[in-house]
Amino acid sequence: ERPQQVRGMLLLNPSLRMLHVSKQAPWQRPLVSWLQWVLRETDVGTAFFDALATPEAVASVLKQIYPARPEAVDEELVDCILKPGMSSA
Repeated sequence: ERPQQVRGMLLLNPSLRMLHVSKQAPWQRPLVSWLQWVLRETDVGTAFFDALATPEAVASVLKQIYPARPEAVDEELVDCILKPGMSSA
């Protein structure tokens, strides 16, 4: 609606497999380490994960990962993925 308010976009790949130190180039290690710290230890990380921890966001990601069977992404599957991460333990 208001393209004049957007200067750019940043795309983050939420795949954690590529964050493992064995998959990183040496120049990436300090950046990935910093990003992991920010997401784990700051309010930025809390806000980021709160935005992603919704049934709508989880369902959307699942439908992108498994495009051949989007009907398989139902409320039960989304709950099975989302609820364990919502516990305080």
